[in-house]
Amino acid sequence: MSRLIHTWLALPAALFIILVALSGLVLSFEPIKETMAGASVETGQMSVASLAAKVEQTYQGIEQIKRTNNGLFVVSYASDQGYGEDQINPLSGVKIQAYEKSALYSWMQRFHRSFFMGDNGRMLVAIVAFSLLVLSISGLCLMVRRLGGLKHFFKLAKGSLSQKLHTELSRVALVGILASTLTALYLSAMTFLSTTHSAISISTCGELAGFTRCRC
Repeated sequence: MSRLIHTWLALPAALFIILVALSGLVLSFEPIKETMAGASVETGQMSVASLAAKVEQTYQGIEQIKRTNNGLFVVSYASDQGYGEDQINPLSGVKIQAYEKSALYSWMQRFHRSFFMGDNGRMLVAIVAFSLLVLSISGLCLMVRRLGGLKHFFKLAKGSLSQKLHTELSRVALVGILASTLTALYLSAMTFLSTTHSAISISTCGELAGFTRCRC
C-alpha cells in the first residue's frame, strides 16, 4: 500500500511540488537581503502612541505602521505623489530608507502562496503541501522496510545507483521536508481560519515590545 501511495501520488504532485519548492527557495533569500539592508532597532517598552506621535511629525497620511519578521519598522503612507513605504527609526520616527521589495519577490510571493488563483490557489498549495507530507511518510515507511527495520535506519542502502541515491538523499532531507510541510499546512490553516491580516495596525496594538511579527 505504501508503495502504491508513494508512486501514484508522486506522479501528479511532482510538478507542483517542484514549483512551490523553487519559488520558496527564491523567497528565502529576501530576509537575508532585508537584514543586510538595514539593522533592526531595539525599542524597549515604547508605546505605540509614542511611536505614532513621532512618526506623525515626519509623515502625513499615515495608513499603517508595521514590524517585519526581521525587526524592521515600516510606515505605510499616502501623499500627493502616491502611496509609499519607508523603513523608520522607531526611536525618532525618522526615515532610514525607502522600503521596497523587488518585482521578482512580489511575483514569487503571489505565485508561492496561491499560483495567482486567489483562495482557490491557496487551497491548491495546501493540497500540495499535504501531498508532500503523505509522500514523506509513505517514503519513510518504504525506506524502513527496505533497510530491514528502524534499528537499521542509518545503515547504507543497497540496490542500484539510482535506488541508493534516492534512499540516501531522502534520509538526509526527511527532517527538513517534514518541517517544511507541517509549517506550510499550519500557515495555510491560519490563512483560512484567522481573520487577522499580515500587518499590525496602530489602533489595535499595545506595546511595541509585544508586537506579533507580521508576514510582509
